[in-house]
Amino acid sequence: AILPKSKIISVIHDPEPHLGEHNWKNLARIYIPMILSNALITHGNSLRKIIFHKKIMKRVFVIPHGQFSKFTVYNNQRCIKLLENTKNNYCILFFGRIVRYKGLDILLRSLPKVKSQVGNVKLIIAGERQIPPMCSILIQSLKDHLIVLNRFIPDEEVPCLFNLADLVVLPYREATQSGVLALAATFKKALITTPVGAIPEVVDHNKTAYFVPPEDVESLANAIITLLYTPKTIKKLGHNIQKKANIALNWEKIGSKLNLIITLLEIGQG
Repeated sequence: AILPKSKIISVIHDPEPHLGEHNWKNLARIYIPMILSNALITHGNSLRKIIFHKKIMKRVFVIPHGQFSKFTVYNNQRCIKLLENTKNNYCILFFGRIVRYKGLDILLRSLPKVKSQVGNVKLIIAGERQIPPMCSILIQSLKDHLIVLNRFIPDEEVPCLFNLADLVVLPYREATQSGVLALAATFKKALITTPVGAIPEVVDHNKTAYFVPPEDVESLANAIITLLYTPKTIKKLGHNIQKKANIALNWEKIGSKLNLIITLLEIGQG
């Protein structure tokens, strides 16, 4: 039960449903907390503006998506088969739910050019949800260059997948913020992504990540090829994204901001 004098703060990860996810359940999941809360937290200034445009008359604070340092403590023993299947190959990781806005089909369509120029490359697809028919056709044609883990990935397997990866690729059509980005930063991994949603508020092109335009198969293929052939750039991007995350996405810093918000509400400014 909610006490009469309680203040409610809700974290709104997605201020509107993603592409292909507009239904009454997702709308209710977003709007009910917005209406009932005294204050809202979101993960980027661009997302804060979306809430304002909805005429939600609440205080909205911006706190970045935190890093996932907890995963680094796992002593994972589940890598043996993956290590055998990826030996002597460059590894690209697509991680997370298989949903349209995340652009798995775009990455799969880029892979023929990548394998024609790089050759020894494996794409690991790790995530749940049903794979769309078009992606299934592409997967079948590229099966020698793929490892498909189409299921929920338990925490114990996450370090294995990210440690294997040379590149983490987020070919998003649209986005709000990305937990996969935070994971890549935690594991010091070079990242290729699209500058959509609040992602450009966290990473910068050619400094902490490599940007490609949304739905641009050719640019994505060229970016993957370029980075795989320049290990110094991969190392630089991985180092820089982890360094920035340790500062900007640090949980102590996030906790301090949350305490400040709570204090503001308690003294009646919320």
